[in-house]
This record gives sequence, C-alpha cells and structure tokens, in this order.
Amino acid sequence: MVDRVLRAYAHGRPGSWEAICVDFDIAVQGESFAQVQSLLAEALAAYIQDVGRESPKDAQRLLNRRAPFFVRPLH
Repeated sequence: MVDRVLRAYAHGRPGSWEAICVDFDIAVQGESFAQVQSLLAEALAAYIQDVGRESPKDAQRLLNRRAPFFVRPLH
C-alpha cells in the first residue's frame, strides 16, 4: 500500500457547506463542516475501492485525475 496525501478544502456557512478533493475531483455537499468532512472521507474510500477493481492502466488514469483549475482554491 502506498501512502498518499490528498488535498481537499471545504467552504460554507451554517446550513450550506461544500468540500472537494482536488486530487480526485470529488465533491460533496452538506449542512455542516463535520458532515462534509465525513461525506468526503466516505466518497474517497468508495472511489479508491472502485479504482482497485479496474485494470492497472485505468486505475493509474483514475488515480491521477485532478479537479479543473477553476474549482481549486487560489491560495
């Protein structure tokens, strides 16, 4: 197993939050920071599990998928 640091960010206000992992272009929405943090962790785990079922060529492509620059934070 390879350790990998994934970059993600969340933003919102009470009742409306969004979190995105820019390394896999996966986003979730929820009502609180804690909720989107949990939802994003679940979505990432499911994505990685699904990628593990793909051919090595497809898995490599899917593990190197990035969010478009326009959804990445500027800082």
